Amino acid sequence: MILISGNTLTLSAETNKADDIVILYTNDVHCAIDTNIGYDGLALYKKEMQEQHENVLLVDAGDAIHGAPVGELENGAYMISLMNAVGYDAAAIGNHEFYYGMTELLKRGQELDCGYICSNLCDENGKTVYQPYKIIEAGEHKIAFVGVTTPDSIKSPSSPQDDGHTYSLGSDGTVFERIQTAVDSARSEGADYVILLAHLGEKNVSKKWNAEQTVKNLSGIDAVIDGHSHEVTKGITYKSKDNKNVTVTQTGTKLVNIGKMTISADGSITTELISSVPKPDSESSISENDYFKPDGKKYGYADKAVNTKIKIVNSKLDPSSSEIIGHTDFALYDNDYKTGIRRVRNGETNLGDLCADAYRYILDTDAAIVGGAAIRAGINAGDIIAASVLSLGSSVCSAEVTGQQIYVPTVS
Repeated sequence: MILISGNTLTLSAETNKADDIVILYTNDVHCAIDTNIGYDGLALYKKEMQEQHENVLLVDAGDAIHGAPVGELENGAYMISLMNAVGYDAAAIGNHEFYYGMTELLKRGQELDCGYICSNLCDENGKTVYQPYKIIEAGEHKIAFVGVTTPDSIKSPSSPQDDGHTYSLGSDGTVFERIQTAVDSARSEGADYVILLAHLGEKNVSKKWNAEQTVKNLSGIDAVIDGHSHEVTKGITYKSKDNKNVTVTQTGTKLVNIGKMTISADGSITTELISSVPKPDSESSISENDYFKPDGKKYGYADKAVNTKIKIVNSKLDPSSSEIIGHTDFALYDNDYKTGIRRVRNGETNLGDLCADAYRYILDTDAAIVGGAAIRAGINAGDIIAASVLSLGSSVCSAEVTGQQIYVPTVS
């Protein structure tokens, strides 16, 4: 049984299960509904954890509803329906949630069963657009999730958005003040643990308000579930303003991992990353008719009911998005093929070279530049489909410039 009162969710006790608190988390899913672990795998793993633990929560740290053709369906509405099917308890806003405009984002927030939280998104009157935090009662403890979104999400906060209002994420220097206000308010309501559900990033993002700087400028937080930089970080510790060790973690991107944070009875917090969903225990109440092992899928088992919903959503896609347009005898990488670390925003790859050559050929130019952010996935050896790589719907253009204008000198 679940009891909901105001902004607080209360979970009833089950005496035959472990009394620690398990928080499952995702970030930067970018519409990977059936890629890697997939939402069907996530749904099954959540059920497995609920079989074992008294209190299990599921949260998302942003960039879920944009990033592939399936996200374009009704401006992310179908993605929200799948998030509801999996059963999220809290969700932060990523920079990509803004891509459909504020009018659509506000609609998506209403459609999401758990709602969005964000402590630093304010309108022109200084009022927070969403609830800044959400408190969930798990057993005898209150867990507060404080939503945080990188100020880089709104590039021009002084300009009215498509709904006629002006919004700000604190890029004027007030971001930490806004977050701290939410943290203090959650503590005043009796929160035993305060966790930032953040879309900030660690490396290759703004150093002014990345996860490390945010932790160092705040007091009263216990952990940060992060996103935005697509890093696989089981856990890294930073000292907060009140000299407390705070763990920052994120799962990578496109559900290559599920994050699992455990708050033990002694108050300690540990994190781990789950890369494959195991087969449910034969003694669990999960019926064999409710799950399956997808053919050729190395990421484990999946939930049948959510898989059916995924198939329904996929059926609404334009057939051309899955059209075979080519073939490659070898893998084309968006990451470092030796370490697996994402590389397209940091250096050369054969896939980046192919994309640039394709732009140059299509536009008949002497040179081509591809933004690393446009390349969202690598290509395995074999057939290439239309939606394999450049999945953000980015457009290309040509311009007549001098060589000096595009020359970038090396700084030693």
